[in-house]
Amino acid sequence: MLLKGNLHTHTTNSDGAKTPAEVISLYAERGYDFIALTDHYVYNPADERRNMTVISGVEYDIGTNAKDGIWHIVALGMKGDPGLTREPSKPDVRTIIRTIKEHGGTVDLAHPAWSMNRPEEMIALAPLGVDCTEIYNTLSGVPFNCRPYSGDIVDMLALGGWYPECIAVDDTHFYKGEECRSYILADCEDRSQESILKAVREGNFIATQGPEFAVNIDGGVVSVECTPCEQIVFYTDTLYVGDRVTRGTGVKKATYYIKPTDTFVRVVLTDEQGRTGWSRAIRV
Repeated sequence: MLLKGNLHTHTTNSDGAKTPAEVISLYAERGYDFIALTDHYVYNPADERRNMTVISGVEYDIGTNAKDGIWHIVALGMKGDPGLTREPSKPDVRTIIRTIKEHGGTVDLAHPAWSMNRPEEMIALAPLGVDCTEIYNTLSGVPFNCRPYSGDIVDMLALGGWYPECIAVDDTHFYKGEECRSYILADCEDRSQESILKAVREGNFIATQGPEFAVNIDGGVVSVECTPCEQIVFYTDTLYVGDRVTRGTGVKKATYYIKPTDTFVRVVLTDEQGRTGWSRAIRV
């Protein structure tokens, strides 16, 4: 069962422009199967409706400047509200992650490029139970902000030995064009919250704005099959190779031959409408 969803969304419960009911209806009307309402320090419970699975969610944000460190941690699927607050407890990032895991939640390190998170600090947090990070965050892009794409950070995480699952999200706040743009397609056993988050943790999904694709590695060859695209790029840690990019009209497949100096490969696809799909970094 292939399900479409957005795992980072805001409502009037914190700083979003639409009510929870309006948000759920909007995404359902646009063909989404699941959504997580992740308001800042406000726990939104799970709800399984006929045409939409609402995953329990909350976003914890700490820090006021990039030099000292800003962290936004999205908690998905917690079984209840752990009661974390900005004041007076002022939890640190490690306490937040541990608390999410103690309550059965899935941990997403949100928009690392926008937050200017240092890869070495992210890697240090990984053993606490970080499940994924955002390779793309729509709201972080122009005209609302900057640094929506965290692919370079994902590559540096791979160099450091950590290969997190990578999701794409809207982080919807204003509902002025950033909604219903970036999402995941998850291969699930059913429509339940548990099945969806299991697919996220195990990497049984793709992150995309439109292109659908599958990546396979066999005998030193990386192959991609996809819906029609105009460009397919293989990112690796070998700095120059001649067969990294495939371009054309209606391209449906591409191959890359792993080099002796490659330790990982990551694939980015773009279709004729400028929509992008992203794989995670894969150890080779």
